[in-house]
Amino acid sequence: MLQQGMPSRHTVYTYDVFFSQPTVEALGAAAGSALQAPIQAAYREAFQNLVIPAFERSCQAMYSQVTDTFQRGTKDCEFKFSGPLVSWIVCCLHLTID
Repeated sequence: MLQQGMPSRHTVYTYDVFFSQPTVEALGAAAGSALQAPIQAAYREAFQNLVIPAFERSCQAMYSQVTDTFQRGTKDCEFKFSGPLVSWIVCCLHLTID
């Protein structure tokens, strides 16, 4: 007769078999192979629907900022050099005309 609270030999044997190294490894391998395809599909879907569009938007914003900065810088340089360059050209034209 078993004492109250003590596991039976059958319970101990089941525990030892279920949590043995080969059983745990087999369960892990089975779970890994069963979950591989759904996890890959979930990652692929997350990248296609979330990560890639967000990356494209951020790159587009960055290139827009670079373009705006380049255009402003080009206009600043054009404004700074257009006055002296025009004066120089006019001066050269007057020298050649005279």
